[in-house]
Amino acid sequence: ALHRSLCELNESPMYLVLDPNPGPLAQDLPIVVYESEVHLVNDNPMLKLTKAGYKIDSVDSERVSVDHVASVSGAGDASEAATIVAHLGGQHSAVTMLSDRIKVLQLYLAAVQHATVPVDHAALRQIKSLCKSLPAMTAQGRFADDFLADYNDTLLVSYLATITQGTGTINDVIEKFHVAFDKHMRRSRGTFF
Repeated sequence: ALHRSLCELNESPMYLVLDPNPGPLAQDLPIVVYESEVHLVNDNPMLKLTKAGYKIDSVDSERVSVDHVASVSGAGDASEAATIVAHLGGQHSAVTMLSDRIKVLQLYLAAVQHATVPVDHAALRQIKSLCKSLPAMTAQGRFADDFLADYNDTLLVSYLATITQGTGTINDVIEKFHVAFDKHMRRSRGTFF
């Protein structure tokens, strides 16, 4: 009944079944994807759910982001300094990996230009596509403006964080003052009444 009502909204709904208790040695994600198929049984159409294959496709930037989130959230009660060190270490390794890959591309392009490596047009098209997907730095002024805007945003967030910490400290002092002041007032009232 539920499946038929979903078929009214979507021509071919898919179901994702999650396994809440995967085995400790499980290598794959604990999910199974089902798709609906129509089978003829005695000349009557019957809807059946069959397992569908899936492939998870991600790029390196997504993997770096997921690794970063996993390492920061997995830190638990680690100190703030340790979290920052882990974050900066992840950033450093990502930038180093990017730099290494750019050097490989530069060496390949130089080798193609000097005809020491045969031309692979598919690889050249992929490199061109990659270069076009990067933000263009058409004018030095625009880069400086964008950099300055990002820098100012970062400073603003830093200032707001400092103000928030200061406000929290002031709030703690006010609460302590109220606790001390209320005790003093209760003692004074008790002696007069």
